[in-house]
Amino acid sequence: MLDLEYVHPCWCISAVEKVEGSRIMLVSQLIFHKGAEEGLFEIDSQDDVSNVLKAISKSPHVTRLQVIHKTKNWALANIVFKHDSLVISKFAQAKSILLPPTLTKVDRDYATVVVPSERQLRELASLLKESVDFKVRSKKYLDSMAPSSLFNSPEFLKFRLVSQHLPEKQKEAFILAVKKGYYDTPKKTTIEDLAGALDVSPSTLAEHLRKAEGRLLVNLGNVLELLPDRKPR
Repeated sequence: MLDLEYVHPCWCISAVEKVEGSRIMLVSQLIFHKGAEEGLFEIDSQDDVSNVLKAISKSPHVTRLQVIHKTKNWALANIVFKHDSLVISKFAQAKSILLPPTLTKVDRDYATVVVPSERQLRELASLLKESVDFKVRSKKYLDSMAPSSLFNSPEFLKFRLVSQHLPEKQKEAFILAVKKGYYDTPKKTTIEDLAGALDVSPSTLAEHLRKAEGRLLVNLGNVLELLPDRKPR
């Protein structure tokens, strides 16, 4: 599994560059049509999100933009765009699985993909080098028993979206707790130590963790149900 950061000519990057403080997230799996691709996108902006929508609609790569819901600073839209106008099509060529959501902000894209083998990893790298300035931010090896269908499931997508939208203070507290060994057995740190590191009260830190766990663990449990049963060795 690769976490990628890349810069390339695409309508997403072009739109966020024109509107400072804006972001675009692909929050669904893509539907592939003949010569086009379709997906559900979240668009947000520090100012009026209409400016970002206007920039997207003016792109020569975008053939249809349907706004499903909109507030002043956020919109959910179904967007159809020409095939190969995003790097995502290269993931498909290398038989790699894109894990939504992707993120576009400032001048670059961020995405996580599952690559089935070292051979396909080399193929993906070769395809990206043709037109993309990219770097691998992290690389992890997954259990081979996990079925590829898991990553396309609604349960996994929901877990990814909940993780991405976790409030910043809850995310910060949860990540710190994991890094410091709060969830290890035996525990390597305490609520009081974590609270001191974040300069909050122990009760506040505990509340952040409780809410983060409530959001994450329920959805993670739904994902784990999709994994095949392991046979004892």
